[in-house]
Amino acid sequence: MYVRTKVLPSKIHGLGLFASEPIPSGTIVWKFTPGFDQKLTREEVLKLPEEAQVYIATYGYLSKKSGRYVLPADNGKYFNHSDAPNTRSHYTDGEDEVVTRATQDIRAGEELTDDYSSFEAFDDGNNVLDEMIGRYNLVDEGDPRLKPTGAYAGQEHGEPTNRLSGMSAACDSRCSYANTQSCS
Repeated sequence: MYVRTKVLPSKIHGLGLFASEPIPSGTIVWKFTPGFDQKLTREEVLKLPEEAQVYIATYGYLSKKSGRYVLPADNGKYFNHSDAPNTRSHYTDGEDEVVTRATQDIRAGEELTDDYSSFEAFDDGNNVLDEMIGRYNLVDEGDPRLKPTGAYAGQEHGEPTNRLSGMSAACDSRCSYANTQSCS
């Protein structure tokens, strides 16, 4: 994070990311930091233990720029999605991944939101995160990425789970893992 933040319960979903101080419009809020944040290939993700795969499916996203799975190591994983966000992620020449900037003045205590479609690749037909959501029956009514659809909503022959993105999902007691375990 490039600004001071805290993680608190969100009215949007689960846990959210909140400004600890006023953030002026245009301020860099988050960007990928090599050596701290991680980028993984599909093969690297699939070699991880089951619990690590669940964590990546919950907090990671597939980058439009690199085609790799990005896992923020800091509070950046707690951005919640909004169609009218107060930050916006953009890919910029010279940067490894997205740079997220405040699009308006943000008050201390205000939740930081982003539009996941600005940085996450969807529907590439080979997204390992979608596979994990289905494989591990990750369901969370409060998270638009993990809402049940298809077989996960009780249909006999369903489509893959609808996935909006990775950074925001605070996987708390509302999220079931294989319907028998809580994920954390």
